[in-house]
Amino acid sequence: MRNGRTRASYFFVLDAFIAGIIVFSSLTVLYSAYSRQGNPLQSYSLAEDFTRYLEQTKIDDYYASELVYVNMTRNGAIPDRSRTLLEQAVLFYAENTTAPSPDVRARAGANLTLLIGDVARLVPENYGIAFYFRNPTETTLWKAYTAFQLRSEAETDLLLTSQRVVAIPTGPVTTVGPIYLEVRLWE
Repeated sequence: MRNGRTRASYFFVLDAFIAGIIVFSSLTVLYSAYSRQGNPLQSYSLAEDFTRYLEQTKIDDYYASELVYVNMTRNGAIPDRSRTLLEQAVLFYAENTTAPSPDVRARAGANLTLLIGDVARLVPENYGIAFYFRNPTETTLWKAYTAFQLRSEAETDLLLTSQRVVAIPTGPVTTVGPIYLEVRLWE
């Protein structure tokens, strides 16, 4: 009689142990799927935070890539390293649209794409990003850069934007701009 109860108790303990493993693994799977979604409040401020980063970070302080800091400052593409990343991007855009020589325009466009593409690496991988520029005399936006992993800008349900109007003094009486910049982020 005692042997039968011992077997039943072993069977019960084994059964409870297996049930515990199943419950624990189910909770782990559910929790991991829930935690990947991210904080929705953080998403709303991400576009504005990224644009503010472009506004406040000087080229001298930007060490995310040697491509921008070393190569573009050495070859003369960025002559003034005290400018912010946003100011330099707007200067490249202005040079790309107003330079008389097609070679200068092409080089400025390539530098703009290189600079913004390098800075866009700071955005989390599950987000897409696009940069748009526009002169006040134009009616259409010029897309300077776009990158996305999962969905394109047209496929998303939620598009976050941050907009700026930028005018940069380039001399005692001359300015570049105003130029309209729009940063779009989506998940």
